[in-house]
Amino acid sequence: MVVLDLPESLNVILKNGLIWHEIVHILIATPFALYIYKKTHQFKSVLVVYFVTLILDIDHLADYFLFYGLNFNLADFLRLEYLGFGKKVDWALVPFHAWEWLVILILINIRKSWKSNWRGVLLGYIPHMIYDYVSVGGVTFYFITYRLIVLERLLP
Repeated sequence: MVVLDLPESLNVILKNGLIWHEIVHILIATPFALYIYKKTHQFKSVLVVYFVTLILDIDHLADYFLFYGLNFNLADFLRLEYLGFGKKVDWALVPFHAWEWLVILILINIRKSWKSNWRGVLLGYIPHMIYDYVSVGGVTFYFITYRLIVLERLLP
């Protein structure tokens, strides 16, 4: 069942939740978007940078459902409590948040032109990971391999 508690959701938006987190992602991605526009003169490239920067957080849904079960409450999702937001996070699924993906994107981009959508994907991914690294977890937290090792220790 989907629950939409609009007053509570708006209250969360004004606090330190997912919406505020996404606004900061957009702000941090802006220099990358401007840079790709300077190189390509294509508005499409700018949109790719912003789209990737924002869509990466869709993987928070996996952690939300692991924490709350199959019921969805917008306010709970925006609050980010299922990730221990504002606290040190020891483990989260967040499969799109990984330095391994950054390495793969760099390798893909080595032979691509500036007008390639892959360049926009890379330039959207970099600021997202930088901000999350600074605001949420350390360097090791964003390695999938590290999270698997920690998960193994957490399991009974």
